[in-house]
Amino acid sequence: MKLKITKSLKKMLAAAAALLLTCIPSFAQLNVESFEAKESDQDARVAYPVKDKNGKICALIKLMTHLKNEDFEFDVGMINIEKREQKKGVVWIYLPGGAQRITITHTNFEKGVQNYEFPTGPLKEATVYAMQLRSANVRQVVDDEGSTGTLVIKCSIKGASVSIDSETPKFFDNGFVDVILPYGKHTYVVSAGELYHEAPGSATVKKGRTDITVSLKPKFGKLTVKTNPEGADLYIDGGVDAKKSPFTDTMIRSGEHKIRAVKNLYQLSETRVTIADGEDKEHVVTLQPDFAEITLVSEQGGTIFVDGVRKGASRWSGKLLAGLHKLEVKKNSHSTRTKEITVVAGNNQEIALPTMDPIYGKLNVRADVLDAAITIDGKLQNEKAPFKFEKLLIGEYSVMLTAEGYKTQEKLVKVTEGETTSVEFKMEEAEQIARVSIRASVSGAAISVDGKSVGTAPVSLSDIPLSRGQTKTVTVSVTAAGYETFRRTVTLQPGDNEVYAALTEIPIGTLKISANTYARVEVDGRYEGYTPATVSDVSVGNHTVSFSASGYKGDKKSVYVRNGENSVYGYLKARPQPTFFVDYQASMTTPGGFSLGYCQRFGTYVRFRGSLMDVSADELAETASSMSLRKSDVSGLEKEYFRRAYTAGGMLRIAKWLYAYGGLGYGQYGVSYNLGERDGKNVYYNPQMVKGIEWEAGAKLRASIFTANLGYNAIANSKFGELHFGAGLAFNEETVEGFAGSDERHEAFGKFHLRAGYTVGGVESSSMGSMVHLDLHYNNSRAFGINGDLGMVFGDNAIMARAGMYSSYFMGDHFAIDYGLGYQIGEILEIDDHNNSSLSGEISEPYFKLGASVMFNGNSWGGFNYSYTRGFGSGSSPKFFTHNISYTVGQFPTIVIGGVTVVVGLIALIAVLAAESESSEPTY
Repeated sequence: MKLKITKSLKKMLAAAAALLLTCIPSFAQLNVESFEAKESDQDARVAYPVKDKNGKICALIKLMTHLKNEDFEFDVGMINIEKREQKKGVVWIYLPGGAQRITITHTNFEKGVQNYEFPTGPLKEATVYAMQLRSANVRQVVDDEGSTGTLVIKCSIKGASVSIDSETPKFFDNGFVDVILPYGKHTYVVSAGELYHEAPGSATVKKGRTDITVSLKPKFGKLTVKTNPEGADLYIDGGVDAKKSPFTDTMIRSGEHKIRAVKNLYQLSETRVTIADGEDKEHVVTLQPDFAEITLVSEQGGTIFVDGVRKGASRWSGKLLAGLHKLEVKKNSHSTRTKEITVVAGNNQEIALPTMDPIYGKLNVRADVLDAAITIDGKLQNEKAPFKFEKLLIGEYSVMLTAEGYKTQEKLVKVTEGETTSVEFKMEEAEQIARVSIRASVSGAAISVDGKSVGTAPVSLSDIPLSRGQTKTVTVSVTAAGYETFRRTVTLQPGDNEVYAALTEIPIGTLKISANTYARVEVDGRYEGYTPATVSDVSVGNHTVSFSASGYKGDKKSVYVRNGENSVYGYLKARPQPTFFVDYQASMTTPGGFSLGYCQRFGTYVRFRGSLMDVSADELAETASSMSLRKSDVSGLEKEYFRRAYTAGGMLRIAKWLYAYGGLGYGQYGVSYNLGERDGKNVYYNPQMVKGIEWEAGAKLRASIFTANLGYNAIANSKFGELHFGAGLAFNEETVEGFAGSDERHEAFGKFHLRAGYTVGGVESSSMGSMVHLDLHYNNSRAFGINGDLGMVFGDNAIMARAGMYSSYFMGDHFAIDYGLGYQIGEILEIDDHNNSSLSGEISEPYFKLGASVMFNGNSWGGFNYSYTRGFGSGSSPKFFTHNISYTVGQFPTIVIGGVTVVVGLIALIAVLAAESESSEPTY
């Protein structure tokens, strides 16, 4: 048989279950669901503060519950609960700061909360805490399945709680509360403390889940309090913690608030302000001054006191509160004066303080030495001991007596009002030994006395003898690096003497030096490198900075250096570089010759042109006396030109690439016919022979290191003239640096030197004799630099010109090995018993050089040089060798170089003229 359950039967079963439920025993208990500090809640500190027995603000626990306050019992051990108060849905419990645990019991719950230890630590003063309780029932339930649903209530406000059907409030965890309830309508109340309005409502629970979102209306606003002037202390609603104006509270409860503003020297202000829900209000409090500007003046320079507080001496100005004040003026040895004044707010005034009367006493000074000098408080008196001072201001004085030959004595005496104070001295003979202690502000400073070093600071010198009754004067000097010299003349007295040297640090600066080109820098004559340069530790004051650079005119600047960083800029004007020329020369009548020259803006040169054959004077004389030939008689014979020219002159630099030159000298021109050999000698017929002063002019073109020239030369007083031309090389510092393959700038790079020496040599194994020579030498003065010399040597039986390029290997600064290659041309003359010369041979060959130099200082090349040269001509060409011993005369300025060139040319010209003067005049 199947039982059919009707609706009426279900109702009956539900009623029976409810009755049964009331009969089943229930066990209820309380638990703490949450506990946290509410730092933003100001109820405990500002709105509703309660103080404990020690006068400190209590902590406030807000117990979220709808249970009645009177049904609770709270126990916090030895600490008393100051106050407990029932609020709507909340119980407020005030506890002193430092409480650590609490026990909670309730009449409706069999089991409460036992010794709950606060998870936030001991409670802090004036801080709000929120506590949520949870009740748990353990019972057997008979329920009709399917008659309950889930209610979810949402609220975004932190700390909010909800009470459903007047049950214990539940806090919103993560913004929601969910409960299972029977179907039907249920009521709820959502609250969030004093700063929000409660939100009551109802919800109908159905099958499944019912969601409700609740928004609470704020019961607070925003208040900004400003004061004029700012910086006042603000007390809101009787709070004890001051806030400095301007102050803003973003969550102040709605309603009326009392504002109390306090600031020194201003009247107290109390105002009220009302805040509506959600209102943003600014409240300005204008404070009324409660002071006056007072100036106090003491004409006697006394010390001023106001209400017992020292304010200053002679004059004081400041603000005083309205009301009665006591003024005092005090001064040593004077009567104190007082005055009372009443200050009215806003009434500024200047007040003269009362005059103080001086208080005098008497002092009688006696000594066993007549006319001892009296000094009182460091001031020498006109009176001599014994003497009675009838009028001295009262107080303590240092009285000192001095007498020649006696020790200085000093005593402290006290002069009192209206009385005579006596002091008596018994003088002792002074010691005849002086001692001196010398100290300095810089430890380790060097000390000298009368120019003699006595050690480093501090120094003590003892047993310095003195004549009886005499003193000794010495000069003490104290020096230390970076400090000005301390110098003082000290008169030593018998006994102990002290000297203290307070050294003054020399102020220094940094000098940054630059220029428009790479330049050598000297500061006050001291080399400091090349630009850009930074020179540290330059003393403050005037300094001279000098700039120099090859190819530029130097510059000099005066600069005043101050502490810190200073700068100076040099501007150097470019000038032509000194240039040395070596050229091969030729003309229409001779294929050979050479030229040496030097030019900056102006310069000089020497030049030789000529054939390498000659006809002696004896041969020409013999031809003239033994032959009567006509021009037709020599037609068809071998014809040779005879040409010699020795010239020297000046050069002018017109442009970087163009030079002009002109000069004078001695020249010969002739046409020679070879008549054949007679008596073992070649005989020449010279129908045309011209000699005399030769002049020339021309121009030289330069492109980098290469040169070419073209000019015209002629023998004066004759019809002979011809074009000449040449090509060669130009050397200056720029080209030599490029040739050496280095872009470094060296202080001693590219210097001209003059070598004067003695040469002996010969051709192969034949003795040739000796000669004195001059060499113009150019070198770069570096360990592996390239050197060169160009010059002419002259001797009894040789004229030799040579040019070479050498290198030097330096061993230290004073010794070098020289080696290199060159080329030499010249003529060897044979001298007979009658001192007549004839051509013996011609030299035209390359040669090698090997030698050594000993220098007094390496970069200037001052010293001795020995070198051996050996030609290695080909074929039957004679090989010329020399031994050279020479002295290098150091570095020469450019003007001397030009002079040397002229000297070389003049020597050559004189030598030729001298040779010609010994020869017979040729026959034409």
